Amino acid sequence: MDAPKKKKTTAPHLATLKRADQSRPDNSSGYAQTFAMAMQAASFSTNFNTQSDTPRRVIDKHEDEVSSPMAQGSRLKSPATYTQFSAIGPERIASYINSAQASETNALRVVKGPPAAQRHHRSLYSILDGPGGQFRLLEILPADQARDPLKLRLHVCDIEDNFETYEALSYTWSLQNGDRCDLHTTIEDCVVECDGVQIPVGKNLYLALQRLRRRDRSRIVWADAVCINQGDLAERSQQVSLMGTIFQNASQVIVWLGLDERNSPERAPVAEKAFEGVCSVVSAWARSTGTILHDEPRFALQGVDHGTSPTRRVTALESDAWFDVLELYRARWFLRVWVVQEIALARRATAIWGECEIPWEWIGLAAAIIRTNWSHIVPKLSRDTSKVNSYPHDSGPSSATHSRRQVPPGVMNAYFMYRISRLQGFFQPLCFSFCDLLALTRQFQCQDRRDNIYGLLGLPTMDEVRLSIKPDYAKSIDDVRRDVTSAMILGNAASLAFLSFVHRGVESTISNPAVPSWVPRWAAANGPRALVPLDSHPGFAAGLGQPADFYLVNSETLAVRGLIIPNEAVMGTNSPGGYTVTRKQTLSETLEHVCYSGRDLEQLAMTLVAGKGWYGTPVESREKALADFADALLHGRLLWALDLGAFGTQHVPNDYIAEPGSKRTKPAPGSSVPTKKRHDHGGPEEDNPARDFVLTVEHLEGLAKGGNGNLAVDAMVAACAGRLLFTTSTGKRGVGPASMCPGDQVCIIYGTPTPFIIRKCGAGPERGLNYMLVGECYIDGFMRGEALNMGTVSDGVWIHLV
Repeated sequence: MDAPKKKKTTAPHLATLKRADQSRPDNSSGYAQTFAMAMQAASFSTNFNTQSDTPRRVIDKHEDEVSSPMAQGSRLKSPATYTQFSAIGPERIASYINSAQASETNALRVVKGPPAAQRHHRSLYSILDGPGGQFRLLEILPADQARDPLKLRLHVCDIEDNFETYEALSYTWSLQNGDRCDLHTTIEDCVVECDGVQIPVGKNLYLALQRLRRRDRSRIVWADAVCINQGDLAERSQQVSLMGTIFQNASQVIVWLGLDERNSPERAPVAEKAFEGVCSVVSAWARSTGTILHDEPRFALQGVDHGTSPTRRVTALESDAWFDVLELYRARWFLRVWVVQEIALARRATAIWGECEIPWEWIGLAAAIIRTNWSHIVPKLSRDTSKVNSYPHDSGPSSATHSRRQVPPGVMNAYFMYRISRLQGFFQPLCFSFCDLLALTRQFQCQDRRDNIYGLLGLPTMDEVRLSIKPDYAKSIDDVRRDVTSAMILGNAASLAFLSFVHRGVESTISNPAVPSWVPRWAAANGPRALVPLDSHPGFAAGLGQPADFYLVNSETLAVRGLIIPNEAVMGTNSPGGYTVTRKQTLSETLEHVCYSGRDLEQLAMTLVAGKGWYGTPVESREKALADFADALLHGRLLWALDLGAFGTQHVPNDYIAEPGSKRTKPAPGSSVPTKKRHDHGGPEEDNPARDFVLTVEHLEGLAKGGNGNLAVDAMVAACAGRLLFTTSTGKRGVGPASMCPGDQVCIIYGTPTPFIIRKCGAGPERGLNYMLVGECYIDGFMRGEALNMGTVSDGVWIHLV
C-alpha cells in the first residue's frame, strides 16, 4: 500500500536515544519491575550479620556516585548545584527544624488582608488575581493551651515575593484508617475558626495544625484543603498547576504522618521505636560501607534529641524491632500520589509522627537500604509471617514465594521519592521522561484518577511533555488521557514509547473503548507493568532496526509504519499455570512424553520470564536463565510449563512430541546437552543437534548447575502477572496482553522494542485496514529484530490504529 499523502514524522533510530538514568525499581511488588536497575544500589548493600571495621570515607561528589550501579548512566548536575541540597550538618536536629522557621511571619508579604469576618465559609475566599501569580497562605494563631480552639487567618500573597516565608504541609486528607484520601473531598470531622468564620476541615488536617501551633507566635503554612477554594473548579485547576512551585519555594516541607495511635503508657511510642530503628539502619549502613555521614542520624521526641543507642544497632534488631521500623512505612502518606512531588521538590523536609520528629532524608535513605537488603531482612521476620503478609501487595499470580521478594509498597515508594528528590545527600536525583514517570508512579493512590497525572506536573522531566498539560478538572479522565498522549506525540515525534504502556485487560471494553486503543490508560493502578525495559537493550529491539514513522490521521486514528508478520496469528491462550493436567506427573514422566532439548528449555525459560530477571532488568545470560529454570523444574516447580497445553493449544510442532518408538535418542549418561549456538548479537541459530535429544532428569541436573529456581519463579510471577501465555500458528510461544484472543495478529511497529498484538476492526471506511492495539508481547525469536530481516516485508505497511 502506498504511503498516504499526509504529513508524517520520521524519527531517528530509537536505539540511539538516551535516557537520564539506567535505573528502575525492583520488582518485589510488581511496581519495581519498571525501575529495577536503580534497585541495584550496591553501595546500599550491607551484611547486617557482621560488623565492619573498614575505615569510613567521605563521599567524593566528583566520583560517579561512588561507582554505584544505580548511578551509572545518570546525567549528573554540577557539584556546586548539588551540594547545596546535601544532608544537614552537625547541628542539633532542633536547630535544623527551627532554622526553616526563623523569619516566616515577619518576612511574609501580603497582597490583601483577610476577608471581612463573620461571613459564611463559602464566601471566605476572594478571587485570586492574575494568571497564576497569587496564592493563599494560612496563619496559625498562637495559643497557650493545647485544648484552646484553633484560630486561623488567610493571606493572599504573590508567589514570587514569598520565597521561604512559609512552610508547606504534606499530609493525607484522611486518617490512617480512613478510606478517603484525595485533594477534593472534604472530610468534615472538625471545625476551626478562620478569619472569624467557622469552617469544616478534615480531622487529620485539624490534628496537624494543632500539632504545629505555637504558644508564643504565629506560624505560616500552606495547606491545600484550606488555602485552595475547593468549591471553585477554575481556581482549583489553576492552583494545582502552582503546587510544584509552592513546595519548591517553601522554607521546609512538613510531612505529617499522623498521631502515634498505638502509643500507650505500657509501652514506648511506636513512632519513637520506628525512628530509632531508622537511625540504626542508616548508622549500620554507614559503618558497613565506610561512609561518613554529614551528621549522625538523630530524631527528636518532645523536643529532646535522640540518636542511635550504642546497644541497639541494626545487627541486633530482631523481628519486633523490624516490624516497628516497617510500621512507619505503612502510613497512608507513603501511598499518596501528591506526596511524590511534595517531597521531591522540598529544600528541607521534617517528618512528624505523634510527638517525634526526624529529617525526612533519613527515612528515605533507610528505605533504600531496606529495599536493597530485603532478602536478608525477611528471615528476621519469619517468626511472625502474618505481619509480613499483612502488607498490601499488587495483584498477580499466586505464588508461595511471592512475598519473599515483595518489598512493602511503602518502602518502595519512599525509596523512589528519595531517589528523585534533591534532599538525598549521596546521589544526584534521577530524572525520567514524563511517559516513564507516569509508569513508575502507577502504584501511588488517589481518589480522583486525574490526580495521578496532575500530581506529577511539578516534577522536572527529561522532556517538555508536562509543560503542555494544563490541569482542568472540568475534563473527564478519558479526555485527560487523550491530552497526555497527544502531548507525547506532538512534543516528542521521535518516539512511540507510549505504545508500550497500552494494555487491554479482560475487563476492558476493547470492542468499544471510550478512547482509541492506542491511548494508554494513564492513571490506571491495575494491570501489568510494561514489558519493555526503561533503557535500550539488544534483547528488546524488535522494531528498532527501522526508524519510527507515524502521524495522526485524525483524533481517533494513529497511522504507524510496520509489518504484520505472515502466518503468525494467535492460535490459543492460557493463563500462567492455568493448564491442568489429568493427573499429577513426576518430572521424569513429563520428560518422557515431550522432547525438550536444552535449546527448547532455554527458549521456554526466556519466554516465561519475558526476557527479564526477577529484578526487572533484561536477562544478560540466557545460560543463567536456563539454569534457574532447570533448577526450578528439579524442585518440582513450574512443571506445568512443560505440558503441551500450557500455552493454550494442543497444536504443537511434532518436534516437541515423543511418540512411542521414536528414533530420537537420549544423551548418553555423562554427556552434555548442548544449547543453541548464537550469533554475535546473541540470537540463536537454526541448526542445533540438541533438538535430536530427549532430555533426561540427569542432564537437567547438569543444566541446573549454578541455577536458582527461586529466581526463575519470581521472574515468572513478575512477567506473567496480568498476562496470558499464547501459541502462534507456527508454534511460537509468547507472553501477551490478557485480552488477546485466537485470530489476533502479531506485528512489528517500526521504532519500538517489542512486538505487538493487534486485532482487525470490521467497521470504518477502510475495512480490513484498521486495527485495534491490544498490547505488547514477548516472543523469543522476534525480540532482536529478526522479523525485520525477513526480506520481502522490510518495506513495511501503514497500520491504522483506532
